[in-house]
Amino acid sequence: MQLRCYDLQHKFDNTCMRIIDTFLQLIAPDICTGCGLEGTALCDGCASSMQYPDRCYVCKKPSLASLTCLKCKKHTLLSALYVVSAYSGIAKEVVHKAKYGTSPSTCRRMGLIVRTRLPYFEGDYTIVTHIPTTPSRVRERGFDQSLELAKSLCVPGSLLHVPLLIRKTRSHQVGSTRKERIEHMQDGFEAINPDFFKGKTVLLVDDVLTTGATMESASRVLKKAGAKRVLGAVFARVE
Repeated sequence: MQLRCYDLQHKFDNTCMRIIDTFLQLIAPDICTGCGLEGTALCDGCASSMQYPDRCYVCKKPSLASLTCLKCKKHTLLSALYVVSAYSGIAKEVVHKAKYGTSPSTCRRMGLIVRTRLPYFEGDYTIVTHIPTTPSRVRERGFDQSLELAKSLCVPGSLLHVPLLIRKTRSHQVGSTRKERIEHMQDGFEAINPDFFKGKTVLLVDDVLTTGATMESASRVLKKAGAKRVLGAVFARVE
């Protein structure tokens, strides 16, 4: 029953987002970051130019369907990481627009593009969630970019987004070293709504992966709370 209510709420939210986006596009249309085409934050042509190879999340060696290789499984709880682009060029500009812009439409466009990078998932066995942004950042922007991205990539009637994490740390990660990021995120999250994902696969979504410390911390919490396996999906990855 709870899952059904979340599904109905998700469909309602998506409908509202489409109406709002349509209105905003009429009065202030998005401009493609890559080529300047009016109507979208990143057009299909520029999006298709982004190519990221299928490779292991840890060692970065070629890997079928971006699965974590057997050798690296002992070093991570992520079973796979799906990436649209390296964090450079157009992708870096799009992420910057999503993080520091005033409209979540760019985040939603990123989510639609991330969706094209994903394999097929059965909705009954996979739950989509996002890595929550710090509350202070949400207040500054007026929205959580990872939340908007995650909701947008969900296929209506198939994949469902459910909030599964609360962020405990209030520290900002931008500019931190790898060591500092790992220390900050040791106990960075708390799991919520465990009944939704126990024994299921969780697709964990964020906009950018830098060192992997945040993704690893969130994965550890989800696995401990009962997730069967955790997969990651990001728009861009820092090389």
